[in-house]
Amino acid sequence: TSRSMLHHTMPLVKKLRIDNSSQINLAVASRFRDIRDIYINSLMRLTVEDDDDEFKLIEVDFETKIRVVPFLSRFSKLERVIFGGKTVTGEDIEGFSPMDGYFCEGDDSYPYEGMRDRMLAFIDLIS
Repeated sequence: TSRSMLHHTMPLVKKLRIDNSSQINLAVASRFRDIRDIYINSLMRLTVEDDDDEFKLIEVDFETKIRVVPFLSRFSKLERVIFGGKTVTGEDIEGFSPMDGYFCEGDDSYPYEGMRDRMLAFIDLIS
């Protein structure tokens, strides 16, 4: 049956990749009991506002932010969480380092330094 197949194959899954906040589902998390690594690529999105890459806007996804802590707490064997970012076209950013951009969240119309500090505090909190 599909239930027994699920029971036998789920221990083989060691990594999860989250690309949008709707994939952070508490009900489904309990099925993945042997997860060691989780890649969360939906927390930040990079927008380059000019052609020479001088102005970078990093949008923090509010839905991901509020869902991630309860979600991560469901994985008893979790060893590592990797936060990544995406471009506005949905491509993963290799070596994403958001420290050189301007942060905003939700309906903020203007990026501000406090958002960057809150983002760093959030990552420190769950590290």
